Amino acid sequence: MKDEKLSTKETVVRFLEENSGHPVSGSAIAESLGISRTAVWKAIKSLEADGYMIDASTGKGYTLRQENDVISEAGIAKYLRTPEAANIIVHQSVTSTNDLLREAAMREDVPEGTIVVAAEQTKGKGRRGRSFFSPVGTGIYFSILLRPSMETGDAGKITTMAAVAVAEAIHRYGVEDVGIKWVNDVYVAGRKVCGILAEATTSLETGEIDNVVVGIGLNIYTPKEGWPEDIKDRAGSILGTEKIDDARNKLVAYTYEQFMDLYHNAGEKMIADRYRSMCFVPGKRITIIRGGVERSGLALSLDDQCHLLVRYDDDGTEESLFSGEISLRLE
Repeated sequence: MKDEKLSTKETVVRFLEENSGHPVSGSAIAESLGISRTAVWKAIKSLEADGYMIDASTGKGYTLRQENDVISEAGIAKYLRTPEAANIIVHQSVTSTNDLLREAAMREDVPEGTIVVAAEQTKGKGRRGRSFFSPVGTGIYFSILLRPSMETGDAGKITTMAAVAVAEAIHRYGVEDVGIKWVNDVYVAGRKVCGILAEATTSLETGEIDNVVVGIGLNIYTPKEGWPEDIKDRAGSILGTEKIDDARNKLVAYTYEQFMDLYHNAGEKMIADRYRSMCFVPGKRITIIRGGVERSGLALSLDDQCHLLVRYDDDGTEESLFSGEISLRLE
């Protein structure tokens, strides 16, 4: 999906990001990268068109402002411990990162761990056929390709991993009051800031999973115009309204790294323990919504498969839920 050779623009922005906040001359960039000064100038103009804030000063050169928050492959890679191991593809706008990556996954040369990132989705996908609000400038939307060896019945573990990875990445960034609402919604200060949608492709011959595309949407900033009417009562953002240097690149990198570490290295019990430590639902009064039918009850506990044990109010029976939708009841 991506040429291993970086474009001139990519090499220039990587050089500027390595010297963020400090001026570097056009001649120094050209000499270091082995390109002409004209090529440097053209790359700078192209980067500014993409939204990068670059100061140009006679006698000093170009300075990438530290308050930039532009998504780029180089910007994400610099926050990864092993950037060479990641196949990162960044787009400014797509219909859906899940759709784009699912189509690419049909090719065997697209490796596991490939991540497609976008600043905007025009047809973002949510759970149960819903749309996912994915405007430019306020969020970050990305999908990760997996080629797991597992049965279809075990695919739910992947969304559990994703929820843990997102919550831990937000906490690693320095944000407090992060929690998981069963099954896989991530909240900050009582507001939903993340949506997760995992889509699997199975083999008709074997019935086993060929690949899974894990889509993650993060609300980084609060839109100036506010949230749409249908989500305004529950939607929130990770960082509020103030734009912060490289926040989106960092949060993509942190989430990707946390997720791949869980996927490759964590056992089921470890994942469940980390999920339980962040899930705020046990002990709460809830409404369970299935097939258009609502039942109220008490959330009791989570087992090692992260199934939610509930006790229904109407007849006192208990049930272990492995999927579904719940809402918290205000006392």
